[in-house]
Amino acid sequence: MGKDLLKSYTSYAESVKRLAIICGIWPSEKPSMFYRLLPYFIGFAPFMIFCTTMNFACVNIHNLNRVMKGTSISLSYLNGIVKVLSYFSMICYLVHREELTELNGTINELLRRQQEDEQLLSRTLSSFKFFKVLSVLLMCSAFTVVGMYFITPLIIMANQYSHGVTPIHYLLPYPAVYPYHIPGGSALYVLHYVMESYGCFCLFSITASIDNLFALYSSQIIGHLRALTYEMRHFTFKTGYEKHLQKLINIHQRLIRCCKMLQAIHGPIVLSMMATTAIILCCLIFQISQMKTISVKQIFFFVYISVKLLQTLIYGWAGTLITTECDNFRNEVYGTGWENLGKKSAGYHVRIILMQRPIRLKACSYVFISVNLVTAILNTTLSYFFLLQAFDNEQ
Repeated sequence: MGKDLLKSYTSYAESVKRLAIICGIWPSEKPSMFYRLLPYFIGFAPFMIFCTTMNFACVNIHNLNRVMKGTSISLSYLNGIVKVLSYFSMICYLVHREELTELNGTINELLRRQQEDEQLLSRTLSSFKFFKVLSVLLMCSAFTVVGMYFITPLIIMANQYSHGVTPIHYLLPYPAVYPYHIPGGSALYVLHYVMESYGCFCLFSITASIDNLFALYSSQIIGHLRALTYEMRHFTFKTGYEKHLQKLINIHQRLIRCCKMLQAIHGPIVLSMMATTAIILCCLIFQISQMKTISVKQIFFFVYISVKLLQTLIYGWAGTLITTECDNFRNEVYGTGWENLGKKSAGYHVRIILMQRPIRLKACSYVFISVNLVTAILNTTLSYFFLLQAFDNEQ
């Protein structure tokens, strides 16, 4: 059982690693200059699309439906840019690179230790299947969204051509307004179509790699906490117990360190997600409410909504599970019966564990990362939507 899970986990981890390498965010001890600059190349296209779609919203400020259309896209790309720059910004690039390398090394080292025991290995990998399902759903949904942005203009233009419509109305993947005129069918038009399509690929890569990295590391931390709980449940204070207990304390301290690095790296991402997801969902729901009939566009919006909800669920559920498993471990430590032994050393080691602050992932010391994020974002989304509805009715 444990070996089968390990094989599945290794395959999943390798796919996440490949996506992260494409974005230039996989931790490398000796990265080349090109690898250091790669995230900035990846971030350029999303930044350009953010600016032009936001400009589209500003130009059409008197048309609320168009404003919502431009705003939802621009904020999605802004969130993607924040994800890249939170790893590789000029100020904290080196700090985050070192933390990522340490986090990745610690997680892999702890997993190698667990491979010697089938029971511990199966418990360590017990949570990864759930996050793998969420990650696969997220990647499929994100690929569908960016694929539809890329292919829809081509289908519309091909339909115009087949029906003999002249002149053909040339479209770009995104509703964007540039500070210059782009003649339809020209080399400049092709260049911008390729650039915006490249932006589609960048958004997919950023979403798939960074969110999956968080899910990967979180599932490992949760699994190691479950393994610690299992060991503590079967722990006995027999001769030579000190060495075994010290090993468990060491693993627990390293997991606490991993959680600190995880929240330091992903804290800005969670905050940006909180700030933008509610607005994006509100914009999408408002556009759906303006449609009179069910169409492919509505299905597209529902898929887009599922992407944002899956992102939020991955972060929130991981934070809650880490907190829950930490509390379970502490409860098992307290229930070992150490107080009845009359041994000072036993009480000393147990107190070391219980005196550690409970693990609570927090985004930039501002908000706890838990499933409450999902309900908070949904409540905010509905509040924004009803406000928009009232504003639209007044117009």
